Order: sequence, then structure tokens, then C-alpha cells
Amino acid sequence: MPPECLMLFHALKSLNISECPNITTTPDHDFPCLENLSVISVKRGGVLLEKICNKNLGSLTSLKLGHISDVTRLPERLLYDNQCLLNLEEVTTVSVLFLDISRCPNLRSLPKGGISSLSHLTHLSIGPFSDQVDFASFCEIFQGIGQLQLLETLTLTGWQQFESLPDELQHLLSLSFFELCDFGIEALPEWFGNLSHLESLHLRGCKRLRHLPSKEAMKRLTKLQRLFVSECPLLREACNNPADNSERDKISHIPCIVV
Repeated sequence: MPPECLMLFHALKSLNISECPNITTTPDHDFPCLENLSVISVKRGGVLLEKICNKNLGSLTSLKLGHISDVTRLPERLLYDNQCLLNLEEVTTVSVLFLDISRCPNLRSLPKGGISSLSHLTHLSIGPFSDQVDFASFCEIFQGIGQLQLLETLTLTGWQQFESLPDELQHLLSLSFFELCDFGIEALPEWFGNLSHLESLHLRGCKRLRHLPSKEAMKRLTKLQRLFVSECPLLREACNNPADNSERDKISHIPCIVV
């Protein structure tokens, strides 16, 4: 390979790999300046991730993985090796700010404690994983996530068989945007009232959801400006029921409501 091509890899800041069914490797060079990496709809993405984990990506701040069907677990080095994708605070001044791991239908686990180690994380989108993952195992992903004091946006996708939410989420007091998708919960927990910085709440595909938290809890969300409810038929019916205004009263203080 000509020297000028090697310099291009050395200076590369963004790499997007999408819908490449036969790709299993990347050029045999480090990417020390790479800041943004996206691997989407790659048939053998698990093999590709293993290859990527052998490179120096010490500047990475944004990682997006999605629609990768052959991944059953993420490599341990993905989160714990400072020469790999996500860099720990004590090892480097560069930290991941944006993390999106979604629509990986056979993914069963993440390295334990990995997410909570990303102390500068501001944006997180995660799930769903394999439908064989039970709720207890799903909750393990979020152990210690309350330590992420800079996290501003969270998109969380589960399964209809999940009848509650991970309790660790109640400690994310810096959240301004929260999108909750495809859970089987019937009511949002009371601790939602503790998310005092929440400005926008999106509820999608929660087909059994019929109740918001209590009126007292909702009134504590004084910064909440937007509520969007989509594909939640029971909650929609409750909020638009002229004979019973109890759910509608809970959200009367919110300026923008789409139900």
C-alpha cells in the first residue's frame, strides 16, 4: 500500500461500515485519530468487531452498533482495554460520549460494569437484545449506571415480557430526554418523579401501559416540556377518556402533549 494511503488511515476521524455483507476485516492499521465508528447491518459484524478490538482507537468518542445478527456477546476488550474502543477515564483523557447498541437480535450480554465505567457518557441508546435474555440479566447491564452524572439522553428498548424497569435508572438525575420502547409495564414507577431535569419523555410500543406515575410524582417534573405517546393504546385511551380525567390531570402542566 502506498505511504500516502497509510497516512489517510492515520488521520481518519469517522468510519461508517453499513450493509456490507461480506466484510470481515478492516485495513491492518491503527486508527489513532478515529472519533466516530459506526457498524450497521453487517452480516458478519461479530467477526469484524473482534478484528477492530485489536486496533488502537484511543480517540474514539462515538460508537454505534446496530442490526448485527451474528453477535451473541461483545468482546471483553470492547470496554476494558484502553487500546480498544471504549476508553476508561483513569487511562486516557478521551472518553466515549455517544454509545448506541441496538437491534442486535442474538446479543445476550455486555461486559459487566462496562457502561458504568464510561464516566463522560452523555447519550445512550441500548436494546433490544436477544429475546432469550431474562429480565434479571437485562438489569445487570445497568448496574452502577447511576454514576453517569453527565448522561443527558437515554433510549431504552426492551420486550413485552419485561413487566418492570431496571431500578438503577432512577438514579439518572441528569436525564433531559428519556425514550422508553416496547416494555410490558402497566404503570410507570413512582421514581419517575425524581428525574427532575427531564424535559422530554417519549413512550413507544408499551402496549400494556395504562398508568403514569401518581399526580404528585408527575408534578415534580417541573422542567418537562414534551410528552409523546405512540403505540400505547391503553394509555392513550386513559388520557382521552372524558368520563375519567385522572390520567389527563397528571399531565395538565406539560406544554406539549401528543397522545
